[in-house]
Parts: sequence; C-alpha cells; structure tokens
Amino acid sequence: MNNTATTKKKYKLAIIASHVIQYAVPLYKKISLHPDIDLTVFFCSRQGLSALLEDPGFGFKLQWDNLDLKGIKHRFLKNYSCCPNLNGFFGLINPGIIPELERNKYDAILVGGYSLCSYWLAFLGAFLTKTPLILSGEPPSLWKSRFRKITMGIVKKIFMPVLLKNVSAILYIGIKSKEYYLSFCKDIKEKMFFCPYSVDNDYYVGKEKEYAGRKKQLREELGIRTDYPVILFLSKMIKWKRPMFLLEVFSGLKYPAALVYVGSGSRHESLVKYVTHYGIKNVHFFGFKNYSQIPKFYFISDVFVLPSLGESWGLVVNEAMCFGLPVITTNKVMSAYDLVKDGENGYIIRAENKQELTNRLEYLLANPAQRQEMGEASKRIISNWNYDNWIGGLISALEFIKREKQK
Repeated sequence: MNNTATTKKKYKLAIIASHVIQYAVPLYKKISLHPDIDLTVFFCSRQGLSALLEDPGFGFKLQWDNLDLKGIKHRFLKNYSCCPNLNGFFGLINPGIIPELERNKYDAILVGGYSLCSYWLAFLGAFLTKTPLILSGEPPSLWKSRFRKITMGIVKKIFMPVLLKNVSAILYIGIKSKEYYLSFCKDIKEKMFFCPYSVDNDYYVGKEKEYAGRKKQLREELGIRTDYPVILFLSKMIKWKRPMFLLEVFSGLKYPAALVYVGSGSRHESLVKYVTHYGIKNVHFFGFKNYSQIPKFYFISDVFVLPSLGESWGLVVNEAMCFGLPVITTNKVMSAYDLVKDGENGYIIRAENKQELTNRLEYLLANPAQRQEMGEASKRIISNWNYDNWIGGLISALEFIKREKQK
C-alpha cells in the first residue's frame, strides 16, 4: 500500500481498476487532491506500469511512460487467473477486493465495468459488506462477432437489469452510455450522473503551447512536406479501425496532402505493401509512440480521421480536439455523438461510405479557413470535457448515496 498521508475527508472511496491505464492515472491524481475524497485505487494487474502481457491490438508487451503513481493511495491485488489477460472474463480473478472492503469500510466502491470476473467479485464484496456500489464504464463496441453479439446479448438481458437496479449510482460518460443503461432499466434515471469521458486536457493544451511556432520545424524533422496539409490516423493498426479504408480513400484524393499513421498492429504490413505496390506518395508510418511522444503528431496535423467500425468511445478524438483539429469519424464511434458536431467541428460519416469520407476530406483540404474554424470549435467543445467536470459528477453521485442512506 502507498501510505499517502491524508486528512479526514468527507468521502472514503475505493476504485477497482483492471490495470494501470494511461488515461486513468492523471484522473486518479486529480481525485486524490480533491478536499472531499479520500481515494484508494485497487489494481487487478500491473499491466501498463510493467510490460507483462502482450496487447492484442498493438501486438507486443507494452509499458506506458506516464504512469507515476506517486500521490495515489493504491494496492495491487493478487491475480489468481491461470491465464492472465485483460480481455477474457476469467483473465483477472482478484478475490482480495472482498476483504479489503470489509476491513476499510468505504463510503462507496466505483467499478468501471462488468466484463471481468474481478468486477463481479467487487460486486459480491459490495453486497456482502453493504458498501454502496457505483457503476461506470464504456458502452459496448458495435464491432463484435455475430456469435459474441448473440451470447452477450442473452447474458446482459438476464443480468444487467438486476445489476442496475441494485447499484447505488451509475456514472454515464456520454449520450450513448446513458441510452445503453436505460435500454435495460427505465427507472434508474434518478441515480444516473453525468461524468464526461475525458483525457488530461491540461497536459495536451500545455504541449500545444510548448510546440507553438514549431510546426514547420517538426514536420521537417519528421520528413513530412511542409506545404501540404496533413491527415492523421493515430490508433491501433487493426482491421476494425480500418486504416486501409483511409489509405484507399487517400490514394484517390484530388487535392495534395500527406497521410500520417501513428500506431502498430496486424494491418501495418499490408498498408506498407499497398503504398509500395501503387506508388502512393506522401504516406508516412511512424509505428507505435508512447504517451509522451504522441502530442507532436497531433500538433503537426491538420485533420484527424478515425474511420472505425466500432468504438466504445474513442479517446483519441478527445486528444485531437485538444489540439484544435477538425475530426472526421463514423457513426460507429460512440464519442462522435457527444463531441463531433457535424459541420461545426468535423463530420460524422456512415461507416461503410468511402465517397462520404472522400468528399469531406477534399472539402477540408481545399479550405484551410474552414479547417481553422472547425479546429477552434473543437477546442471550445472539448474544454468542457475535463477531469473537473468528471469529478463533479462523481461528487454528485456520492452526495446522492449519502442522502439515500439517511432516509
């Protein structure tokens, strides 16, 4: 246990997390500094902090470079799974959360999903110790096999209404998240609280200021033409995120541009072969970049494209907007319904429609003033999707739980 000294605070909160997530650690630090919240985070795996497991998307064991847990009270729970992983239900089995809840008498435990055995052990622990349970997490991705859709649909239809009726509060992260929970149970509205799904805006805005005036220099250092607008794809290079879909569209554009890929994955080799075979100019592959290396690629870009067939959210959209980029994404990306105002700061296209993507890209490439205007709109919109507002939603949930206990 990290024994960070704390004064007596209003709410004693536990969070159980699957692993050490690069997006979550800055949020935990922010919560830990809040005058009303005494936070302890229970990690089910050291993945992220240590390169223990292969990430099935990136294709290698990954260790993020921003994961300093100093200032966060935390404990690593022992995982009893015989096949440790972050994707299968039985990949994380951490029963130690139950005695932790019994010993420490938390005012609430926040569980960020229901797809892992350890989350259900936390649900059981909350029930046995009468600890109020707060449920959060992303809505499910639309990209699933037919078999998985059918089987998971049956399981959820049975268990989700029971779970939702028995939790003390629900934190929804956006429009589609709220709709998802309500599709199982209509009478839970009073215990639902909006916590906007956020990245560390301050970090990204600070990096943009750090790079100010250096766009041409950075492009030259990266070997990218300085006289062409840059289209950015920054994500895992896997089938359902469709990097090839974007490349095929790019190869037929009327207007000159450069296309930058940042990421790794199973589609990388086929993309390189396609570029070589057809002699496509101004396509750049930079491979995987760690957390601290990513900001400069947003900074040197002019348009961000995420042509995915299914994203539970898509936090890269948040990141791109922090850098004032217009965003083109699909109707299968859940963040689009909250963050992308069609025609204002970007466009939402139909996922399978290449002509729509072509038209939107050509319009933006031909109109730098429109790119600038949309980029400024992105900054305005994303300014409200921040950690302070997320914590505000959490505080509202904790206050609601306290009132309900006093009835």
